[in-house]
Amino acid sequence: MKDNLERIRDEAQRQGVQFMDVRLFEEDGTSVLVQDTKADKVSQGKSLAVGLRVLVDGAWGFASTDVVDAASLDKCLGSAIKMANVSTLRVAYPGVV
Repeated sequence: MKDNLERIRDEAQRQGVQFMDVRLFEEDGTSVLVQDTKADKVSQGKSLAVGLRVLVDGAWGFASTDVVDAASLDKCLGSAIKMANVSTLRVAYPGVV
């Protein structure tokens, strides 16, 4: 995971991102299926998600994914940058860090 995030950081810099933060969300959960007032099935699982927030030319972009492989993180970064680029057209007060 760390290698993928460092690669994404480097790619963001190459694409002109002035600032980026990464939000990593991990959750453990338990699910109980109840049928006819009886617990029918109990399952446990983990979920993992990543959110990327970027600042490009004074505009913010955000995207997230619950698939944390290299290809999904690349797509997530591309979406965040695209959102920021589109937003630059309507920025009244540029974002700063």
